[in-house]
Amino acid sequence: MECTDPAVYPPDPEVREEWLWRHSLGEEFPATEAIRAHQRSCAVCRSEMDQIGRVAGALKGGPGPRILAVCPPPERLSEYAAGISSDPRLARHIGVCPLCRDEVAWLRSTSEPRVLPFPSRRAWLLGAVAAAALLALVPTVLHQPEPGLSLFTDLVQPIALERKAILDDVRNPILNPFAEAALSALEQGNAMAAESEAQRLLAAAPDNPGGLTLLGLARQKRGDIQGAYRIVLRAEEVRPASEFRCWVLLQLALATGDVESIRRECRHLQFHETHRERAIELMEEVEERLAGRARV
Repeated sequence: MECTDPAVYPPDPEVREEWLWRHSLGEEFPATEAIRAHQRSCAVCRSEMDQIGRVAGALKGGPGPRILAVCPPPERLSEYAAGISSDPRLARHIGVCPLCRDEVAWLRSTSEPRVLPFPSRRAWLLGAVAAAALLALVPTVLHQPEPGLSLFTDLVQPIALERKAILDDVRNPILNPFAEAALSALEQGNAMAAESEAQRLLAAAPDNPGGLTLLGLARQKRGDIQGAYRIVLRAEEVRPASEFRCWVLLQLALATGDVESIRRECRHLQFHETHRERAIELMEEVEERLAGRARV
């Protein structure tokens, strides 16, 4: 869908965004009435203004959604989920923020603790520094699930971040700073920071495919392959997948053993030059393994 009357706004997209921000913040200027009247009949612009309003409301601390600017970092949520923190302000925030409630519920449902008790942290930190020095020498690879979870874990390929593809998926310059921050965190290997930035983006635009993809990539880096797969599948439901998202979904499908998704994404990728050859090879290997298992 497109704006029903683009002539309402100036041709320069940056000026247009400035107008929309000024309007969201309640500023009166010559174009205010025209913008207000246009939005009553244009669903596209109403949706965009709703997203801007979420961001603006969070940043100025006024009425309306106040999740975006005040969501605690994942470390504090982990401490709360583990019972280490009982900060009443944190508890109040979790009570009104569906994103943080979901995160705490997920953390509590895992068998592996996310935050170590304080006396153990110094030893853990020293070990983490040594591990980080070692990992710096090793190419980034997709997290592998538990052995035996899928027939195809050894076929999983590394996911090289494609910044342009993800930003194209965001499709909103107002949300780009959050996407850029999440991408930078992923490039630096900081999955928790990447997840936090992706959640901030999704607080303003809950069904944004680019934000969902970033959240999925962050979850994958943290080892939650099933969760990452569900999140990226949701992004595909919102908007037909780009080549990059098809590639991400294929790797997650291989890791989880979802044969139908493997077949679907391989078919999609055969129409894209970058991954066509590898997609064909992967599909042949998957079918050969399935046939071999059927013969046993």
